[in-house]
Parts: sequence; C-alpha cells; structure tokens
Amino acid sequence: MTKKILIADDESNLREIFERFFSNKFNNYETLTAEDGDIALNTARQNFSDLALILMDTDMPKLKGYDVCKILRNEDYKGIIIGMTGRAGDEYKKKWKDAGATDYLEKPIFLSALLEVGKKYLKD
Repeated sequence: MTKKILIADDESNLREIFERFFSNKFNNYETLTAEDGDIALNTARQNFSDLALILMDTDMPKLKGYDVCKILRNEDYKGIIIGMTGRAGDEYKKKWKDAGATDYLEKPIFLSALLEVGKKYLKD
C-alpha cells in the first residue's frame, strides 16, 4: 500500500509547487491535494491509515487548517500534521500547537524547508 502526502492550501500555485516537489523528491509517496478545509478533512478521512504527512495552510475556505487538525486529532489520527501560515506571530503558532500539530512553518516556505520536513518526517 502506497503511503500518501496531503497538501492542503487554497492557493493553487503553492499546491502545484509543493505537489511537484514532493512527487520528485519523495517519489515513494502518492501526493494528494485539497483547496479548502472541508476537502482536506474529507480527503484525510478517506485516506486515514495511508497518510504519512499532512501539510496544511491556516487560512482556507470552509474550515481553518488548525480546526481540521483538531478534528483529525479528536478522531485519533496519529500522523504528522504540519501547519503553514503567512501570518506572523505567536498567536498562530499557539493555535496550531493547541490543535495538535506536529510542527509549523511560516510562509514564504522555501523548497529547502520542505526538503527538511521530508527528511525529518518521511521514511523511505
């Protein structure tokens, strides 16, 4: 069974860049995408046991990323969830931590930071 990475962000250009990056650098993983919080939640639920990593934006339509994170943790998802935001400040870092996120990245996110996430959390 192929392990999967879910990239959830309402900015299509970032989803495409991140998807291409993970597909090229970590090609043992299937990459899934979601453009809003509701789709992210449903995609995660449908792939619950196969998800190795969820990379999720904070401000998405329908559900905030940290709300999706909190729901998944309440449903006993134990995998890696990395929160992302373009908003600076400790407030968002705390929201992600309180929701149960594994880690947190501030935008702009450079490919070198994605590589570090992959090396740290994905097992080939």
